[in-house]
Amino acid sequence: MNVFRPLPEYAIRELMEQAALERGISLKRSELAKLQERAGGNPMLAQRAIDEEYLGLEVEGADHRRYFDITPLILLAGIVFIIMRFIGLGTNDQALYIFGGIAAAVFLGISRLLYNLPRESGRIR
Repeated sequence: MNVFRPLPEYAIRELMEQAALERGISLKRSELAKLQERAGGNPMLAQRAIDEEYLGLEVEGADHRRYFDITPLILLAGIVFIIMRFIGLGTNDQALYIFGGIAAAVFLGISRLLYNLPRESGRIR
């Protein structure tokens, strides 16, 4: 499996400085740092940030999507509630059985609501 890692900050900075020199624009260190933040370690996004600066486009947000997916952790929490219900059933603990059942029902209801929300486009903007 081929996994691509983001480039280190110094490499992105060098690429951006070189691209700015090729276009004949001079950027302050603070401007370069702001543009570098938008690249997120991706050389193509770094090049695009310099091109947008050269064209005078105003872009506010970062282009990268380095977010941690917590879906497995949420599913694990739901499984814990369901297991708690079965433990209550096995030990004849009525309070644990009821609490686990209610928690599992609420969790499944909320997860269904979230699942039906419209998805955001995966396209890099």
